[in-house]
Amino acid sequence: MGSKQTWIMVFYIGVAAVFALFFNKASGAYGEKILSGAFTYGHVIGLVLGVAVAAIAYTNKKANSFVSESFDQLVKVAWPTRDETKSNTIVVVVFSFIAAGILGVFDFVFSTLTSKTLF
Repeated sequence: MGSKQTWIMVFYIGVAAVFALFFNKASGAYGEKILSGAFTYGHVIGLVLGVAVAAIAYTNKKANSFVSESFDQLVKVAWPTRDETKSNTIVVVVFSFIAAGILGVFDFVFSTLTSKTLF
C-alpha cells in the first residue's frame, strides 16, 4: 500500500495541516484579507509555522525514530473485520443499556429512600 517513508511523509504533512488549522483558529483568523480575499494573514502564518514544525520534527532523529517505530507497530496490529466490529458494537450497546437500567433502578430506589427518610 505504499512504502514506509511515504506514510511517514503523509504523517508529517498531516502534522503541518493540523498545526496550521490550530494556529489559524487560535489567532482568530484576524487580519487583512489577502490573495483575493480567500486567506488572511492568520492562514498564511499558520501554514508557514505548520510546515516549519513538521520540517523540524522530520529532521529530529528522536521524533523521526518514534514515528518510524510507531508505523512498524501499526503494521503488526490485527485489525478486526467488519463483522467482528458490528458484533462487538452490538454487545457494547446492549450492555450499556443494561448497566443504565440497573443504575437507574438503584438511583430511583435510593432517591426514594432518602427523600422519605430525610423528609
